[in-house]
Amino acid sequence: MKYTIAGFTDEAGQSVEEQIKACHDNKIGYIEMRNINGKNLTDVTLAEAKEIKKALDGAGVKVSAAGSPFGKTDIGDDFAPTLESFKHYVEKMHVLETGLLRFFSFYGTLDNPSAHIDEVVSRIGMMMDAAPGIVFCHENERGIFGNVPERCKELYDAFGGRLKLVFDPANFIVDKVDVLGAYAMLENYIEYFHIKDAYLSSGEIVPAGRGDGQVGEVLARFAKKGKDVFLSVEPHLTINDKGESMAVKTDFIYKTKPEAFAAACAALADTLGKIGFAAESGGAGGRAGGGAGAGIWVSP
Repeated sequence: MKYTIAGFTDEAGQSVEEQIKACHDNKIGYIEMRNINGKNLTDVTLAEAKEIKKALDGAGVKVSAAGSPFGKTDIGDDFAPTLESFKHYVEKMHVLETGLLRFFSFYGTLDNPSAHIDEVVSRIGMMMDAAPGIVFCHENERGIFGNVPERCKELYDAFGGRLKLVFDPANFIVDKVDVLGAYAMLENYIEYFHIKDAYLSSGEIVPAGRGDGQVGEVLARFAKKGKDVFLSVEPHLTINDKGESMAVKTDFIYKTKPEAFAAACAALADTLGKIGFAAESGGAGGRAGGGAGAGIWVSP
């Protein structure tokens, strides 16, 4: 089986040119599209999306998934405007030629989750009905209905297999969830991974394999399923470009966004190497997207 590396390259730079450079510099061929040219993809026009796609095609870079913000609204808010925005968002996904959608399961639900489950399911269902052919990938995120594995599973069961999971080890750690227990409960729903790690004691986000997220063990276990998936690097690391003293202690500080993104990519490569994966021939060097192996790691 193989793991194909993607990344939230908006953490390396705003412009499409900076994000392409981050791909080339780190030898990966896919972007998980979130923010581009200073805008969230939600606010990008259809014409702008076509220009972005043209630039990506010229650089040999593709879009693995759309890292949307949908579901990061309060369950008490009027959903009609969000649904209209979502429909336009899907048009841009088609332009970018990706069928994977990352989304969330709404804030304002944790006071009494059982009282909100029907509305959460209803809203997700409305989005699904508006986007046939799109694979809906729910991320376990702090503060939303599906922030713990039990409620994630409740959502997935409600949709009878139509709903998938973006498994994020660091997000579980931040919510004091046992990652390997969560993995055991949810492995059959996983569509792809977000790669970041965290300390259980403080919640500090750190590079893969440096915290308590059991990233290597999770990826080693998933590899036994033989399913090819994306590993999407999401650094969320601390940038201190002015060398100023910081009130909060952190073990991982970077001077620039590209440096932090590169460190996150390198940590993932190190983690994959430790569990027996190797960069596919042609993917360990050269221009991203320049060959079939760009950013692909294969099991022995």
